[in-house]
Amino acid sequence: MRKMNFLRVLILLPLAFTACTTDENSDEVVLKLDPVNFSVDEGSYQEPLTIDLSSDESGSTILYSIDASLEDNSQVYNDPLVLSESGTYIVRAKTIKSGFEDSDIVQKTYTLNIQSSACLLKKIQHDDRYYDSIVYNNQNKVTGTYRVYSSYVNFTRLDYDGDTVKMYTSRDNASIDNISNSFDEDGMFVQNSDNLLQAVLFNGQTDPYEEFNYNENNKLNYALRGEVSPKDSLIFNYTGENLTEIIVFYRSNETSEVFSATHDDKINPFYNNFFLSLQAGSDDVFSYFRLFSQNNVKSISSQEDTYNQTYIYNEYDFPITWTKGGFTYHLSYNNCN
Repeated sequence: MRKMNFLRVLILLPLAFTACTTDENSDEVVLKLDPVNFSVDEGSYQEPLTIDLSSDESGSTILYSIDASLEDNSQVYNDPLVLSESGTYIVRAKTIKSGFEDSDIVQKTYTLNIQSSACLLKKIQHDDRYYDSIVYNNQNKVTGTYRVYSSYVNFTRLDYDGDTVKMYTSRDNASIDNISNSFDEDGMFVQNSDNLLQAVLFNGQTDPYEEFNYNENNKLNYALRGEVSPKDSLIFNYTGENLTEIIVFYRSNETSEVFSATHDDKINPFYNNFFLSLQAGSDDVFSYFRLFSQNNVKSISSQEDTYNQTYIYNEYDFPITWTKGGFTYHLSYNNCN
């Protein structure tokens, strides 16, 4: 008798570790289906998404919705989900099959801010003193800028070659009607294997003026800056996806300065685009906020009031007004505002 009880325990033991229910009208055990698999992690994206849903149970059916209303407005999944317009999508899905208990509902949220290729930064007006005009090639890469003063023009040209981008500046101040074709090599930008900025060199130097180090999430860890050692160092701190603080140690006089930033919940159109970031009214440390913060910067502050900045955005979430140190800069775009 004790042997039969032992065998009964062995038979029932595996069922104790399987998700199941028992039909109230019979002794039949009903197995519960595993949750739906999503091919794309939830998060914020700047490009259209194609999401595959799958089930581990053959012969099962997947029901889904993209507006958080699975129970009232579900569809049968047959083809990959294509999210191609800006907005927030709450995708919910579950697996069903006759003779099985429905799987748990899986919910993932995707925020898309699709950037139109027509929304290209065209001009930065620096009060009444001068303005910058940006030039692109047919792949929408920045190839140069004109800085136009009242009586002359400076021109910067960018040449792309693999992982490096060389920068050339016009040799002399040219008249507005006669842009000089003579350029001096002024600098070079080097990218790493992940297409992230790795180093900046100026005036043919072999020792980088700026060097960048990244963490395992490709977020900027620290940077070194300066023409001679010891160089200034910049430490970067984040809140979630956003760069919210830069601590700068000035090695020349052993002092430090802290810059802090606030953000909105809109994806920054210049995020991870180094060259557009540089052209978007940035200088020195401030380009890093646009470059390494996922959301739009609302303000930047430091111990010195002259460095405090604020930003205003248009309906496409592109910055159109930038105020710093008593000066106001106006940004305009091709077919975008």
